[in-house]
Amino acid sequence: MTIETLVEESKQKGAEFITHKGTIHSVNPPETLFGYTYWAHAIPPIKPESMLVLGYGSGTVPKLVRKIFGNSFECHGIDLAIPSPQDHDIVVQSEAFKFVMECDRKYDYICVDLWNGGKCEEFVVWDKKFIENLKRIAGRFVSLNISPPKNYHEHVQLYKDAGFNPDRFVIIQNQIIEWYSV
Repeated sequence: MTIETLVEESKQKGAEFITHKGTIHSVNPPETLFGYTYWAHAIPPIKPESMLVLGYGSGTVPKLVRKIFGNSFECHGIDLAIPSPQDHDIVVQSEAFKFVMECDRKYDYICVDLWNGGKCEEFVVWDKKFIENLKRIAGRFVSLNISPPKNYHEHVQLYKDAGFNPDRFVIIQNQIIEWYSV
């Protein structure tokens, strides 16, 4: 069964997808295709007190986190386009790099999900200043949803050098979900 078939079946059952250049960016309800897409791997191991989603989309990740841990946490979303934020979320239209540079608070969990079509915004996630400032505002956990570059291990070293501790790596098709603890 192909992803196209699964998506079509899900749409017939009422699921809504946000896609760009053939890549699924968000889905509602969030548990649609659960386990088949990366979102299942973006749920933190413990309930966050506060959460920042860089690349909010339609809020698939926070919706799933709320299904597991309830509504008693704060979520801020950053996206270039402002979708309709979920009831409990604050969404700001901004570039992720700029937001991280200017942010003056910490977030318990940060989900970095910066995709443009079928490709990760590598100029952001591998930028040393971005990584250092991400560490500055990270409270406990950071997850990265990325497409691996050719010199992947060198890039992972940038996160280690900034003080992140690599915890686990999940590979799904052309994506790697990396988890770091602070």
